Amino acid sequence: MAFNAEIGGKMAIYAAILGILYIAFGVLEVALVFSGIELTPIPADFFGGLVSLVIASTYITSIKGLRAGDFRGLSLLVGGLFLSVVFGVLYLLLMFADALNFIIGEAEEFSALADLRPEIWLLVVAIPLAYQTWSMLKEVPW
Repeated sequence: MAFNAEIGGKMAIYAAILGILYIAFGVLEVALVFSGIELTPIPADFFGGLVSLVIASTYITSIKGLRAGDFRGLSLLVGGLFLSVVFGVLYLLLMFADALNFIIGEAEEFSALADLRPEIWLLVVAIPLAYQTWSMLKEVPW
């Protein structure tokens, strides 16, 4: 069973871009742990970087199947999107928790820029692909 390979090819390009972005930010987050350099919008986070690399591998693995119009590629893409949403929303919730701590007086300062992690940016970038995937999944003959 297959789907339109032309649409799958476009989705594969988008998945490749997302995969490359997740690899770049994941490697950067891990490298910042060992270098001691501080970048405000990108935290030094070993496990967050590893999670980004896992998400990237899911996107990159989906490319071949998407280009061929195979539903296995689409399922890997759905897995990558699911991981993007889970971790993007998790970091959004952590940002809102920090803001609430500041509002109720438990924290002395709050910086939204410091809490705006790359996983949140990448979640926003992944939204058009998620929409396309959702409309593709509605057409699947279950």
